[in-house]
Amino acid sequence: MRALGVRVEQAPDRMILAADPGHAMHVAGEGRRLAPERWMWTLEVRHPGIDRAWVIEPEDAITRVRKLVAGQDVLTGDAAFDAAVHLVGETRPLLACLGHATRARLTRLLPQGRLADGALRWVAPATGPRPPGLVDRLHDMLTVARTLGADVRPLTRLRRHMVRDPDPGHRRRAMEQAVLAGHALTPGERRALLRDADPDLRAAVARMLHDVETLGRLAADPRLPDPLRIRAVEALGECEPPPTIDALDRAARSDGATALEPALGRALGRALEQHPEATDRLGEAATLALLTHGPESRRSAAIERLGEAGTERAVPPLAAIARAFFARRALKDDARAAMDRITRRQGGLRGGGLSVADAEAGALTVSPPDR
Repeated sequence: MRALGVRVEQAPDRMILAADPGHAMHVAGEGRRLAPERWMWTLEVRHPGIDRAWVIEPEDAITRVRKLVAGQDVLTGDAAFDAAVHLVGETRPLLACLGHATRARLTRLLPQGRLADGALRWVAPATGPRPPGLVDRLHDMLTVARTLGADVRPLTRLRRHMVRDPDPGHRRRAMEQAVLAGHALTPGERRALLRDADPDLRAAVARMLHDVETLGRLAADPRLPDPLRIRAVEALGECEPPPTIDALDRAARSDGATALEPALGRALGRALEQHPEATDRLGEAATLALLTHGPESRRSAAIERLGEAGTERAVPPLAAIARAFFARRALKDDARAAMDRITRRQGGLRGGGLSVADAEAGALTVSPPDR
């Protein structure tokens, strides 16, 4: 205790802790005997710089109801910490204080610990006057109080967290809050964040910076989950073409791109409205996504492109247009012409392959297998 600047006074049924004269914080503690083998310990640490409106407490049924009713909760991005702790306060300053080490110490203090009214309090039962871990808990409380009460600009801490915190969720949250505070990422921060091990963080930064190269790599990476790849495709749709068109085409050709097709079609439609001539360099997969999920205004161009470069894979969607009851006559004629060009380009019928049986109706048949 002496190393922490705290003195101990002992009585038969009571232990009292108090800060040494000149200590920067108010420290008080009491251990009271309730029964021969039962004690109750209470520790309190107060720092003058801690915002009295902040609340840090264990998550329980009551706090969950309070969040639903009042909506008061600060999320750090650290999923395990956010599930265990309820936070109330101004988001940016509070989040800036909750780096990895502070979150770890607060987790150790719970569920017996709580911050409210500018003071950290810890209450726990014990089996004797000097329970194991008491000094460690007091050390945690002093360190946390010093961090929460320090006169440090929140943005300074947030910038450190976004590149150094070991939890990717907290890095993302810190980056978002730093940018919302008006911080423009430095070249070094951009490089570090775009190389981050967490693909979600890379996607968030690339979207903010309109970094087509990074977004394109994320969209085309089959190892990543589909929702993240779809977000990358959507972000590409917000970037300036024409570089985005090539990135979207590569994503369409990547493994496992089926789930991306609706987003690809929409993104390509927006990009090609500004650069319609780029349709001529699309691959078959991207053109099919444009045809199926893109805007009506780009369907004729997609059909023309499939007639030029499509394979047997393009025949079913073209046939669906050719026989669609409500499709425009010109569009149906274009689809039939495209199917005819595909068939001729492939040297006619192939055993077991698709063929247009009725050009007028757009029906399909399967030719007999080659013998």
